[in-house]
Amino acid sequence: MRRDQYCSIRHTPNPVSSSKHPCSVDVKSSDFVFRRRICLRNSRGHMSGLLVGTTIRTTMVIWKYLKNFWKTFVILLLPLVLLPLPVLVPSTIGRCGYVVIIMAGYWVTEALPLPVTSLIPIVLFPFLGIMSTNDTAIFYLNSTNFMFIGGLIMAIAIEKSGLHERLALKVLTLTGSNIRFVMFGFMATTAFLSMWISNTAATAMMLPIIDAVVVAALTSEANDDFELHTGLEDVYQDKRDQKSSRDLRRTKNMLNLSIMYSANIGGTGTVTGSPSNLVVYGVVETIFGKDTGLNFATWMATSVPAMVINIIIAWAWLQIVYLPTMSCRKSSQLTPITSANQGESSKNGQSTQESKRVQQVIRARYQELGPISWREIQVAVLFVVLIVAWISRSPRFVPGWASLLNLRDATGNLTSVTDSTVVILAVLILFVLPAYPRCDPRKNFQTSGALISWSDVQNELQWGVIILAGGGFAMAEGAKRSCLSYWIGSSLKVLDALSPVLVVITISTITAFLTEFMSNTATANLIMPVLAQLAVELQINPLLLMLSAGFACCYAFMLPVATPPNAIIYSSSTISLQRMLLMGLVMNVVTLSVSLISIHTLGNAVLNLNTFPIWANSTNNDMAITDNATDICMAMVEEMAKL
Repeated sequence: MRRDQYCSIRHTPNPVSSSKHPCSVDVKSSDFVFRRRICLRNSRGHMSGLLVGTTIRTTMVIWKYLKNFWKTFVILLLPLVLLPLPVLVPSTIGRCGYVVIIMAGYWVTEALPLPVTSLIPIVLFPFLGIMSTNDTAIFYLNSTNFMFIGGLIMAIAIEKSGLHERLALKVLTLTGSNIRFVMFGFMATTAFLSMWISNTAATAMMLPIIDAVVVAALTSEANDDFELHTGLEDVYQDKRDQKSSRDLRRTKNMLNLSIMYSANIGGTGTVTGSPSNLVVYGVVETIFGKDTGLNFATWMATSVPAMVINIIIAWAWLQIVYLPTMSCRKSSQLTPITSANQGESSKNGQSTQESKRVQQVIRARYQELGPISWREIQVAVLFVVLIVAWISRSPRFVPGWASLLNLRDATGNLTSVTDSTVVILAVLILFVLPAYPRCDPRKNFQTSGALISWSDVQNELQWGVIILAGGGFAMAEGAKRSCLSYWIGSSLKVLDALSPVLVVITISTITAFLTEFMSNTATANLIMPVLAQLAVELQINPLLLMLSAGFACCYAFMLPVATPPNAIIYSSSTISLQRMLLMGLVMNVVTLSVSLISIHTLGNAVLNLNTFPIWANSTNNDMAITDNATDICMAMVEEMAKL
């Protein structure tokens, strides 16, 4: 309808009928001009409303399309947008930089699964003339990755035997009923387990135990038939009239955060504790060889004291936030975390009853496991022997048992026994020892299966993490051979104006920030080759920079996407994102500071980090860049400067 038709003047003697049309007016009316202006204005609004509505609908359609297919656009457009890079920089530096930026983009956006992105070097390195297929593929299953595989298989054996749950419940039975010590028991157990098994598995294992403890603490009457595996959703419904749900949420959130912090911190304790640790260990071995002094024992000597201090600090921080009254009185028993409820519980003796119920639940859960089995005993003994063998292989302050072998190959070169050999031997024994020996002739001498089966390995082994680490090793080698790491290190030589302490603090802070938004393993894969060359350019011990950044990769407490334990805890608790950010920021600053102090003190005493080592000098390391390769890299950098 045209505007003149919509706002036409109709001569009608009936004012009632004229009022039915929004633009019908009486000529004799004194407000004729006024009503006609209103009519024209409304018609314009009607047309503009139609236009705005159409625009909004079109925008929503486009948004839904991009939301569903944005990963496809990233996968297709990122290589095309970066295509001028190898054209403008016609050297191996530009071609390798093209591959590294593509992998970084896919890792950050997760447009492709992280392990799939790690397979890109096998395809692009040969096509772009960086490395051959054989030279690239060999880094996906090197000795470092085999050490990680062996550690994962040992962790699977521990989980399948139930030894980890028995250990956790046993520790909790010794902590008493005071909420502070119960929380410390959860944190100590989770941190210890995260040193040897996946921190994701350790977190997932502790959650149902926390649920049972919290439910027992908030149950007004002891129930002998209480089901320990009951979900919290059912308990909320059944106990809503007896206890405040707010108290339940606060108690559960505090304990959940405690295991999240301890799982992340505990992953720094050993080389196999976190995939990012493995990347640090593997890149050091790939670029600088095996004579760096970094092994299982020296890593633990540097990291374990800082790990223990950080656990204690996290324990104190949670008490400050959730338990502001620091006195160890009766109100500190495991009761709802409100001062009013604490005072009331202290008066009527309810605190003692709840404390007894908590211990009853933990002891009942422990008794459900039954007596320790022969399978658990064998796994525990083998696990302890493995740790002792790892630590004593080459402790550096005394000769290790590996130096006593003194075996040489046919060419006369000394063969070295690494940590990978030790753990693979332990894995072989796992497949040999029977879980439950039976020698009854009446049953045809049947025996049970081994301590672990291959089907368990196939189902539980984290193959994706192994490929992800292998992709990082291949990328590090490609950056070294293409002179990309040399060019990046030369470009960052401006940091020479800073003291080594400031350089370490800067690198660690940047790493901790990046880890909050992307996988810690992907972060380590990206920055470790750069830090290795930067340390050489600045004449700083490479282990100083790489260990500091490696520990920073594990200290991600702010966002749920940072680590798997963060995601698990955030999804299973009611803590707000704002509180998680603020509390995590404090934890990031404190834990990073403690680790840097530990590296500059204990690390220096163990690995002599304050001096530039001989093995980092290219002229003394056959695995690093040789003199001829250094000259080639310098020539490439000069040509790039001219461009």
